[in-house]
Amino acid sequence: MNERKHIVISVGTSGFRTAKTLNRLVRKHGLEEQFKFVTFETAALSDSTVPPTFETVELRRDDAAGQRFEQWKSDVPWLDEDLDLAKQGATSKPPIGRFLLEYYHDQVDNSIDQLLREFVDPVETDELSAWLVGALSGGTAAGMLPLLSVILSDIMDDFGDEHDIEARIAATATLSKFESRRRRTTLGPIPSYFVNTNISLRQFATLLNVPDATGRRPNPYPLTIQMDTAPDSQVRCQEFTVEEPPLDALFLLPIDEERMNAASFAEDEFENYREQVNWALSNAILSVTQAADGIENIFTRKLKDRILTVSTTGVRVPIDEAFTYFDRVDDIESLDEELEAARKRQTELRQTVDALEQSIAVEDDVAVPDPIVSLSQPVASVTDRIRETVDSLPLTSTSTDELRAHARRIAGRLNESEGPIPHETLATAVFYRVAASRVEDTLQTHEFEATVEEFWAKNEETLSDRAPSAADADAVRKYERGVRPVLQEKRAAIEERREQIRTIRVRKRKRLQEDLDAVESRLAEIEHLYDEYTSLQQLRDELDEQLLPDVRLEFEQHVDSLEVKLESIKSDIQELRSHRQDKRAELEAARTRLEGARQNSIRMLPLNTNSLEDVSRRTLEDAGTIGDLVDSGVVDRDALVDALRLALRKHLDEPIEDYMHDALSNRSQGKLALLTHDENQNVLSLSASTGQDVSTVLASQDIDSKLSVSGVDAPFTVTLIALYEDVYLDNTSEYRRITELWERGELADLFGEEVAFDRNIAYPQLYLGGGRAPEPEQHTNTGVGGE
Repeated sequence: MNERKHIVISVGTSGFRTAKTLNRLVRKHGLEEQFKFVTFETAALSDSTVPPTFETVELRRDDAAGQRFEQWKSDVPWLDEDLDLAKQGATSKPPIGRFLLEYYHDQVDNSIDQLLREFVDPVETDELSAWLVGALSGGTAAGMLPLLSVILSDIMDDFGDEHDIEARIAATATLSKFESRRRRTTLGPIPSYFVNTNISLRQFATLLNVPDATGRRPNPYPLTIQMDTAPDSQVRCQEFTVEEPPLDALFLLPIDEERMNAASFAEDEFENYREQVNWALSNAILSVTQAADGIENIFTRKLKDRILTVSTTGVRVPIDEAFTYFDRVDDIESLDEELEAARKRQTELRQTVDALEQSIAVEDDVAVPDPIVSLSQPVASVTDRIRETVDSLPLTSTSTDELRAHARRIAGRLNESEGPIPHETLATAVFYRVAASRVEDTLQTHEFEATVEEFWAKNEETLSDRAPSAADADAVRKYERGVRPVLQEKRAAIEERREQIRTIRVRKRKRLQEDLDAVESRLAEIEHLYDEYTSLQQLRDELDEQLLPDVRLEFEQHVDSLEVKLESIKSDIQELRSHRQDKRAELEAARTRLEGARQNSIRMLPLNTNSLEDVSRRTLEDAGTIGDLVDSGVVDRDALVDALRLALRKHLDEPIEDYMHDALSNRSQGKLALLTHDENQNVLSLSASTGQDVSTVLASQDIDSKLSVSGVDAPFTVTLIALYEDVYLDNTSEYRRITELWERGELADLFGEEVAFDRNIAYPQLYLGGGRAPEPEQHTNTGVGGE
């Protein structure tokens, strides 16, 4: 038997928030096996806000509850006729909270009993506690907690007797801090908060037998609490007789309601006041449940009072922000590498684009441009083969389709990479350029032009008369308009003359035949040259007008795609620069946070960022405690001592006694608990280089002893919890001053509106010593106290 088990029962919205914070800390400190949570709520809970390990019981109005409420209003003394049962919540009316607890008491009883039996192993468990969590200023918890503490005590006693386990019951609650020293014409934000706080304190003062203004305990037992509005039940009796306090302790934390209601988007206790409150209450619970002496000893030997107040502070090393600092440094280094790589890609791609554009700009009559050769080693390696292939082609009989096929075959054998250089397109361009150059050279040296010019010169007179417009034309036009027609006419004339010569004139006919053969031979020769020449011209034109423009278009499209990539890289660089600026700003913000002394009720130790630059992330990862960080120079020892001293001096005070009764002295004494790693437990004995130490502050804060708490998984956090005893409620504004103002009928002056005090008293039999409101004739503000 060595297990501790703790059941946390949250009541109402405020209690639910506190339970969620406690659950977060429990998980953070590795205590999940010890705790189980159940929440009772009179308003709807969103599934997204409820932790998966929570049991939830909604005690909301239904038609049957509404009918019973209306039925009993006139018969039950604590249900005012003017009260209405809302669809959700207790609307800051404690009697409604009590009614809903009584109406649904079967569900409450069953859920707690079932939770105990499922969660607590009687064989393994030797320490058991149950905790009620709520706010004494609202309607749900203020109305339920007195009766619920009695019901819970009954359930826990039965379970403890059955399994021979000593179970302890405690509660933590907030109350609306009144502070009579404040001088205001009106007090906000909601008058009922302060009224409910007063009523709740007086009811618990009776229920827990708290000393009165004389310093004596009134001993009101036995007390009888009936469940006046509960349906008949087989689960539990309808009436409870209380003969001793149902709670071992009630831990109170006064809160500033205006700050609680102020909007805050922060989610942690350092930035959000509401979360600071939840954090303080949660740590009070942890300081008791993790007591090294055992829970039984805490309540029987260490704590003698039933009502205690809580004051909490803490000193933290912002280790997560230190890691954030390193993360931002790493991010910036990574971004610098990305920027350098992006700029390199941009430069290389820009050079490639310029080279491609230069190669496009080279005149097509340059067969193998230097820019292309320098751009592509694969293309440079096949230029000789391209030339050999083109040289082997009979250009006068080669079609453009054949040129395409040859170019495709050579280009297709190149190993095309995914880089920016289009090797196949470059090879195709070189092939077409070489072919075009060869065609042009062949045209320049072809016999056709010389033959036509020679023939024209010899027959200029005839040809000029025959085709005067072709005299200055090129060889093809001269041939088509002059030479060919003249030769054809000459051939026809010879044929005609030959036909006219009689066959007996053999010599004459033979000469004419020889002339005819010569003309036809000459015509055939020039016609053949003409066909070759015009085929070459056509091939040249198709290269110039089709093949080369097509490959040029491919070039341009590829260059356009590269320009798009350049724009994308440019955009990436701009985004990286912007991201780097953001990370730099985050780094500087982290540096400022680390170096600055940030504080509220929690003090963040400033870190030496110069030391961070000298140490590695590994130093922080290997550090196990605050002492390790002091040894590495990341945390200054004097700064740690100063932070602890200031935290104790400024934030650990008894928080509620502010309206001292003449017959009572302020003699509250606190017990200090530390929630931290085992090896940090010695921080209170540290001394600064000036000789100042931490422990000397304790006496000035009315802290006379220390609660030994087992170490938790909090290596870089020291949470200090003071539990104050010897607190007299008659020394508080919330308890005594509110009652005085009510008795004098002056609450309306304070709140700026009338407050129906009696209507909010859910347990009249517990509201003892609370005085009575003035009669109407004693004060003009009728209805301010009791109506």
